[in-house]
Amino acid sequence: MTPIVATRIAINLGIFDFVHDSLKEEFKGDEIVSHAGGDPLLVFRILRSLTAIGIFNVTTAETYKPDPVVKDLARGGYLASRIIMNFDVHFQIFAKLPQYLKETKYKSPINAYAGPFQSVFNTDEHYFDWMKSHPAQLDAFNRTMQAGIMRDNAARWTEIFPIAQRFQQFMNTTPPSDEKLQLVDIGGGIGHEIKVLLDTFPCLRGQFILQDVPGVVQHMLPELQSTPTMQTVQAMPYSFFEPQPITGAHVYFLGRVVHDWPDTQARNILQHIRNAMAEDSLLLIHERVLPDGAAKVHLSDTIMDFSMMVLCSSLERTETQFRDLLVSVGLNLVQVWRPTTAGLHRQAILEAIRADFPDDE
Repeated sequence: MTPIVATRIAINLGIFDFVHDSLKEEFKGDEIVSHAGGDPLLVFRILRSLTAIGIFNVTTAETYKPDPVVKDLARGGYLASRIIMNFDVHFQIFAKLPQYLKETKYKSPINAYAGPFQSVFNTDEHYFDWMKSHPAQLDAFNRTMQAGIMRDNAARWTEIFPIAQRFQQFMNTTPPSDEKLQLVDIGGGIGHEIKVLLDTFPCLRGQFILQDVPGVVQHMLPELQSTPTMQTVQAMPYSFFEPQPITGAHVYFLGRVVHDWPDTQARNILQHIRNAMAEDSLLLIHERVLPDGAAKVHLSDTIMDFSMMVLCSSLERTETQFRDLLVSVGLNLVQVWRPTTAGLHRQAILEAIRADFPDDE
């Protein structure tokens, strides 16, 4: 616990920004102290902790050499964002979770607006609504989600679902075709899932619509405009608790959305999608799918499940729980696509269609 506390304080003091922005390879301790502006004894104690975990290496009695990981701990870096998010929010709730569950007679939280998060932060807002008025946390969350998709050991959705086979008619093939895939990424944040798709299949012809709440859309626009592969993506302000304005799309995509909500809100989200779907529409849900019953799971699965519990009063679901959820809103689970490579956690793609348009099989 001590190293992460010291790292969080060092982020506040701007220590990692200072050494990352400098062209120097080594720093006198007094230089770092002078930039940090804190009490010299305190700063040296923080540096001592950081050297213990290898963030700095001591080259002489008074000289520190930063490890390359410092670039990820500087402003906007993946690790800095993750530590800010975890330390400032997650850990605060986890510290009080035993008492919260004791007071609620050990019932699994199911109210998205009155759970562990709301209890600790004294609010009736959902975690995502709360972040709108806490921009530093929103920025840390978005950066963590974007970088985490590219850095963690989870399978990309493009590695799980057979895109080339299923959407062959939308590829640049011979003879050429003008037909385009219409894909709606619902609650897609700053567009990381569409970017993965377009980076993997640059020959895919399509109309790609990225939907999220207005604040997120405003945040994502500079990213879309500055990323060549994303400049054709249409950003649309939209709340998935409202009727879906795009009807009859080929694909409706939900990436890591359903696990953010308990069943009541999850049904609402899925019902709006179901109502917009045509006979040939697919709903693709990219989520962890846990095993039913007693089974060994990856540690990351349990960490994420508890994170969903404390932040959103939600959960990581099993295949049976997903199937029941889909059936309850008039959707059929056609197939669960899983990674073919071992060790890629339990990421999966759940493929669903409207129940009143049964699969040809």
